[in-house]
This record gives sequence, structure tokens and C-alpha cells, in this order.
Amino acid sequence: MDRLAKLKNIPLWAGVVVHDALEAYLKTHDRLPTDTEREAFIRSVTHGQLAQDWNYSKAGMKKFRLQEHEFNVPVSDWEKKVLIGLVTVCLRNAFISPIMAEMYEVGKKNWLTVEERLEYPIDWVKVVGRMDGCYRAKSDKVKIFDWKTGRWTGGFNVEQIAGYALYAFQKGWASKPEEIETTLAYLAVPEYKTHVVTWDELAKAKDFVLKSAAAMKDKMYDKEANTTLGRDFPTTDNTWKCKRCQFRGVCPGGLRVSLR
Repeated sequence: MDRLAKLKNIPLWAGVVVHDALEAYLKTHDRLPTDTEREAFIRSVTHGQLAQDWNYSKAGMKKFRLQEHEFNVPVSDWEKKVLIGLVTVCLRNAFISPIMAEMYEVGKKNWLTVEERLEYPIDWVKVVGRMDGCYRAKSDKVKIFDWKTGRWTGGFNVEQIAGYALYAFQKGWASKPEEIETTLAYLAVPEYKTHVVTWDELAKAKDFVLKSAAAMKDKMYDKEANTTLGRDFPTTDNTWKCKRCQFRGVCPGGLRVSLR
């Protein structure tokens, strides 16, 4: 089961590669790359990290495994080209983004966090997360950003970054919410959704976390022992969701074959 939990599908893999590459660059360089350096770095990712991960997965190695290989889902050459193109475009757009330009302009002394594990309490809930980055601008505003490699701007992206703002406020990086600015950076487009935080949004972020945790806790068979029963979690009949589920090989609903 632990092996299945670590499986990644191709879209998720692309996001992980982009995040890891940007983290590595930010933590090891004190300036933006020249155009030539940038393209060389991107090639090292697409022809290095991507190729290495793919070979590990094809060989069935534990260190990296794709869902597509685990469940024998064919991947066409066109899909591979789309993957490489997506990683290339996202990295290129990140390097020329106003976010990285401002980060290097203010210098590393003003970086508050880059891809570090966060752990903080919201009432009775312990929240664990990982913020892509946060820095203090020349205006003294605290700026939080979150890289996104997908084109879809829905889901819980807004709630996620509001939770990061709550963390920044709890850390004392800002004395009031209006001093915090968040940006959802959709690198594939590119599009940058920037927003100044309010008291109401911090309250809503807190409420969202508490209600989500309470709903999960309510599903537990034994709340003190933190245990559940499978019967309390019926399987979905939405096969689109099943396509991205790494546990479909052991699904009690019986879906164990390719969904192509």
C-alpha cells in the first residue's frame, strides 16, 4: 500500500519536476540566469531528470514509479512531447516571471521561506503544508506565491494559498492581513492571480480548515484510536476520478484495468 501511495500520474509528475527544479535553482543561485543559462538549465531538467525518472519507472524501480506503468496504460510519443513541452514552458515562464525578478531584486536576505515544510496549529487541528515561496518586498509587503503547472484555475487553490497567508500572519511576518499579498502563478498560460488578503479571508481560511478536518473526523469509526471502516467510504462510480487514483489496483469496487 505504501508503494501505491507514492505513485504519480504524468500531470502530477510534471508539476513535481517543475517545483523541484525551481526549488533547486532558487536555493543554489544568487541571481537570475542569462538566456543561455536558462535554456541550458531547462534542458538539464527535460533531458536529465525527466529521462531518469522515466527510465526508473519503466524498470519498475521503487525510487520512482508512474501510475501509467504500474497499470499498463500506454503513453504515446505525442503525450511525451506534450509533457516535455509543458515542463519547458512552465520553467521558462517562471524564470521570466515578475515573481523571480522581484525575489532576486530584494535579495535572499528578504526571503522568508522557499519550499520548506510548514507545521502550525489552527485550534485543535495541526496543519502541515509546503509553501512554494514567500518574501518581503521593498514596500515591506509580504508576498506569497504558489507555482501552478495546470491550466485549471479552480479547485481549492484559493483556499490553499489563503491558508499560507494565515501561516504568515501567525508567524508575525505581517501585523495585519492587508500587508500580505498572494499570487497564484499559472505558469503554463502564463497568468498571475494576485490578491491582497483581508481579515474576512483569514477567518474563512480558518473555518475551511476546521470544517474539513471535522468532516474527516466525523467519518472515523473510532475517533480516539483514529481508525476507520471501509464500509463508511463507498467507492465512486465516476471513472474519470478513477483515472488519476493510484489505488485503483486494489479498489474494492473492482476497477483494475486500463481506462483508456
